[in-house]
Amino acid sequence: MAPKKSAGTACKDLIRPPVMKSCKGPPCITEESICRDHSMFCPNVRAMNMCKIMRYQEQCCQTCRG
Repeated sequence: MAPKKSAGTACKDLIRPPVMKSCKGPPCITEESICRDHSMFCPNVRAMNMCKIMRYQEQCCQTCRG
């Protein structure tokens, strides 16, 4: 555990590090770009009105959105 005292003059000759560092990550993936059906039974899921269940929304994203 770090001591709760300040550095005092021990760091007076050092440059203070930046508080934040800017960065550039990979482009964001939108939900639309990854929304696709992962099961051949998705038409049945929609016909049985099961798109309100999260598991089926994920497995049958395209069908349940349409």
